[in-house]
This record gives sequence, C-alpha cells and structure tokens, in this order.
Amino acid sequence: MASYGMNDVKNGMKILVNNQPAVIIDTEYVKPGKGQAFTRVKYRLIKDGRTQE
Repeated sequence: MASYGMNDVKNGMKILVNNQPAVIIDTEYVKPGKGQAFTRVKYRLIKDGRTQE
C-alpha cells in the first residue's frame, strides 16, 4: 500500500479509510498562530455517500 505526505493529498484522489474506499472532496492547509501546520481533509465514502472530515 502506498503512503502519501500531506502535501501530496489532492482533491479527487481516492483513498482507503478503515478499509472503505473514499474520495477526497476538499483539502485545506491550516497554519495556526501557535503550533504546527496541518492539512484538514474532507472526504466522501464511496459505498454509502457519507461525508466526513
């Protein structure tokens, strides 16, 4: 299985989340004033259509 860095994650990419296929619908790079930067990812499960963040 491939692993990606957070800079490699793009909209429309297909991933596995808990062994369920999902498609990334939104990514947001968050750089808080205090602490490390991180990427917030919103994805939709392909099987049942639920959206999670």
